[in-house]
Amino acid sequence: MTTLRRAYLYGVSFVSLHVALWTAVGLGQLAVNPPGVGGLSRTWLAGLLSTLIVATPFYLLHWLLAQRLAARETAEREAGLRGLYLRLVMASTAVPALVGAVQLLESPLRWALGEAEALDVGMMLSRAVLVLFAGTVWAYAARQAMLDGVSLQEGGTRATIHRAYRFFMLGVGLSMLAAGALSLLVMVLQVGVVGARFWQSRLATALALILVATPLWLRYWGEVQRAFAAGGEEAHSTLRKAYLYLVTLIGVVSVISAGAAILNQLLRGILGEPAYGEPLLGLLARPIAVAVVGGVLWAFHARALAADAAALPEAPTQAAVRRLYHHLVSALGLGATLAGALMLVGVVGSALEGAGQSVLRPALSEGLAVLTAGLPVWLIAWARLQEEAATPGEAGDDARRSLVRRGYLYLFAFVGAVGLLGTVALLLNVGLRSVLGVPQADPLAKVARWGLGALIFAGLLAHQFRAIRADVEGEGRSRAASLAAYPVAVIGPERWRRLVTETLGQTLPGAPLHEAAGEDPAPALAQARAALLPSSVLLDASPAASRSLMEFEGLRLVFPTDAAGWYWVGCATGALRRQIQRATRLMQSDALGRPPRAGWPTGGWVNVGLTLLALVLILWAAPLFFWILGSALGGFRP
Repeated sequence: MTTLRRAYLYGVSFVSLHVALWTAVGLGQLAVNPPGVGGLSRTWLAGLLSTLIVATPFYLLHWLLAQRLAARETAEREAGLRGLYLRLVMASTAVPALVGAVQLLESPLRWALGEAEALDVGMMLSRAVLVLFAGTVWAYAARQAMLDGVSLQEGGTRATIHRAYRFFMLGVGLSMLAAGALSLLVMVLQVGVVGARFWQSRLATALALILVATPLWLRYWGEVQRAFAAGGEEAHSTLRKAYLYLVTLIGVVSVISAGAAILNQLLRGILGEPAYGEPLLGLLARPIAVAVVGGVLWAFHARALAADAAALPEAPTQAAVRRLYHHLVSALGLGATLAGALMLVGVVGSALEGAGQSVLRPALSEGLAVLTAGLPVWLIAWARLQEEAATPGEAGDDARRSLVRRGYLYLFAFVGAVGLLGTVALLLNVGLRSVLGVPQADPLAKVARWGLGALIFAGLLAHQFRAIRADVEGEGRSRAASLAAYPVAVIGPERWRRLVTETLGQTLPGAPLHEAAGEDPAPALAQARAALLPSSVLLDASPAASRSLMEFEGLRLVFPTDAAGWYWVGCATGALRRQIQRATRLMQSDALGRPPRAGWPTGGWVNVGLTLLALVLILWAAPLFFWILGSALGGFRP
């Protein structure tokens, strides 16, 4: 009930506050910069006043009640919903205030640069009203959050919400700063290419963005750096790593795409493709600016990540974020490489079909540019991933077992397999048409197109399978070494022990097995890291045997067995082999250093449902893939 009450109070407060705020902003802007038509002005005034009169009491009633509860109860002040409400109010008012500040600065800057008609006092006053009202609400919410933080020890959910807000604002400041720098750099590169009026407007916008964003970014970057240096939750924050890797990934994507665009324009010039009358620098200005800004983002945040790694060891979730980033970079590079190679194959097919230079030159330059931009990125990222997977010990095991790595390998293996299937089928179709005497246009071009495409997909499939096989072999070696150092005690009646040891010899090969009767398990337990026993042993155990089992520090796995008068609620008796398989999974996790989880496995119908879902997704994705493949190779033509 308390949680629902909080959700109601803060939800209504949030909605009514914003209705009142934006209504007040509209009234203020109407007062300082009224429209020219009197009737329209009165209509707006009536609508805004009526909304404000209704929204303000709603907000005051709910917010004051929430404030009274927070003043009376510590639990209310430290509630996550209260922290979330305050940070959402701060975020939702900070962004419009910042946009208004940029627009407010833009007009006088344009006027100072010589655009006399840009100084519109009424419009500037309207923007000032937006900044003032939104800024006031932000300041009030920030003060409330600060007072809550002073009176309480911030941690847990509150700290996570605060951290998320801080990184959000840091991202807003960085986005504005990057946009301003990009606009400024494009303007510098296009000096003499564009007119003076366009130059003034672009320079004013760029300067306004930089002037507003620089102090914002410096403030929040300083905060997150000081919080990291102070240790605590921030030093091991997954949010910090996610932010840094996300910005770095954006930088990588910017450099790849801009590099491909630059190479495309240069290759077009080399191949004699006309530039449509525009100077080369004008064509290259934006991609050069994107490459420079993206490269700076990449280098700066990669350096911050390196400094973090040197200062503190990675937490498991942080390592997972890092792997995700590197696999995404590798996927981008490999995807660009594959796309570039297929585009070049399409050029070969078009050339054999007799396409003219006006078609071949732009297609050739684009394919070479995409291939040249993507190949080095993939090679560097893939080498790093392979180096991590080949690392001996737990680090290499974690890398090979990573779900992200397996998903990456099998995703591109799927692409290679489906692409090979499609291209070979189309190649065979051409051959059968020729054998059967069916007329077709340009069979040689089709053979070259689909044959080269098949070679590319076969190479991709072979590469992925080789990596998968290496991972499986490395996992097998690591697993064998771990199991060899994982002795297991099998305790119970002789017939039960015989069945268990026979099954474990297949499911847990290499693990030393020590058998013992239920009356004296101590010798077997002294050599073991895991103990398997039926529930009947616990029922009939002597005090000495019970003490040995209680003092055993390894993994204890009890198998429910039927006994008169004893019922296992939620556990299935019988089916010993199935129980041993579940126990094997737990022991394998324990042997490999992972926390064992004794959750009930998914049922058969769940597995059937997941299999059907996977088939539906594959059947849906295959036509889409073939359409993309046909587009890259030049289209399906009979």
